[in-house]
Amino acid sequence: MNSSDRLIKEIEAILEIADQGISREQWDLVRLQLDRGIALIGDQYVSPDTIDSSDMMLVLSDIEAGAGKALGAAKLRRTVLSSRLEQLQHKLQAPGTPPTSSAPLH
Repeated sequence: MNSSDRLIKEIEAILEIADQGISREQWDLVRLQLDRGIALIGDQYVSPDTIDSSDMMLVLSDIEAGAGKALGAAKLRRTVLSSRLEQLQHKLQAPGTPPTSSAPLH
């Protein structure tokens, strides 16, 4: 398993932990895990054809959290990490390989 595969597996595990935290309303855990995942992926997902507005979603997540809307904040942060993971997977695909997801890239 190469470093990219390990990163993808780690991000997938973080998303699963975050989902469990969301279902249990463990907002501090959720924020910690999602921020860890966002930091781990860094800008590795960026490619020349990437149009990325996910930083704005992180700002919106902070606004939601500040307004006491923990669920909304968590969902926005989770969407950012999930989207960045999909973009990384797309970037790492062999040329000519069809995408594994039909979700739009952010």
